[in-house]
Amino acid sequence: MITDILQENFFVHTVIPRERSIDCGLPLKEIGYLDAVQVRKELIYDEMLEITVRLASAEPFAVDYLDGKRYETPFPHVLIKKPGVHHVYATREPRKAFFIQYYPESAAELEARGMSFDPLIWQISLTESLTAILEKLLKVTALIHLPMMREKADMLAWAFLLELLEFRQHDICSDERFRKFQEIASYLQIHYLKSPDIVRLAHLHGLSERSFYRYWNKYYNESPVAFLNRLKLEYAKNNLIYTDMTISEIASKLGYSTIYFDRFFKRWTGQTPCSYRREISRQLFAPTPGKPGS
Repeated sequence: MITDILQENFFVHTVIPRERSIDCGLPLKEIGYLDAVQVRKELIYDEMLEITVRLASAEPFAVDYLDGKRYETPFPHVLIKKPGVHHVYATREPRKAFFIQYYPESAAELEARGMSFDPLIWQISLTESLTAILEKLLKVTALIHLPMMREKADMLAWAFLLELLEFRQHDICSDERFRKFQEIASYLQIHYLKSPDIVRLAHLHGLSERSFYRYWNKYYNESPVAFLNRLKLEYAKNNLIYTDMTISEIASKLGYSTIYFDRFFKRWTGQTPCSYRREISRQLFAPTPGKPGS
């Protein structure tokens, strides 16, 4: 096995204990969200089954060798890391990625239930429903010690997998115009902190402003501005939960004044950044029923 980690910045990496109060199907092993990963790897998977969603990259597509077969896949896409598969890949630019990981025996169990692992990689679209489940999974990771949260994570992961599998049934990614808009969305995913000029970005892709908005609304259920605001809100929430960055530091990263960030966050969540962080902190450190101190 060859692994060269050039850059790997985790927002979230949660290992989930195996014990469950209720059997909700396949138990999750880990959940992770990488804000920027840059690696070179050659390995054979053996200790897990992983479903990775490569969300975005400055590169136009990813190159993977799976059991010797070469794949070129535009972003975003799904990659199944199945036990026994020989995988070789490298990145030139950092990527954003999210993954759910199961125990290795889960691969055989899924196949017994009718799931095919062919292909191991396919393109998707970051739909509103898919993104909503991803965000719920990220929120659950912060509360995994609380009762029923592991079971909730298992169920959310199953719903997430079904959403991903649905893209195999609909060849929405063969449309050249759609692929162009996927490239634009991927660019926004990478550069959202810089508040990209959307009209200029449209022109760079050979689109008038009017055409850009018309076709964007065909492919996505939210406006480009709402798309960028959601990414910024996700960034803010993750830093409020998982880092000790101050409110002013987070605001500065977003290019906002502290006052504007406070208004922006409250408009979208109904809470100020401070109250959101306090609430999550209370949930994180709430005593578990049945244990001393509860």
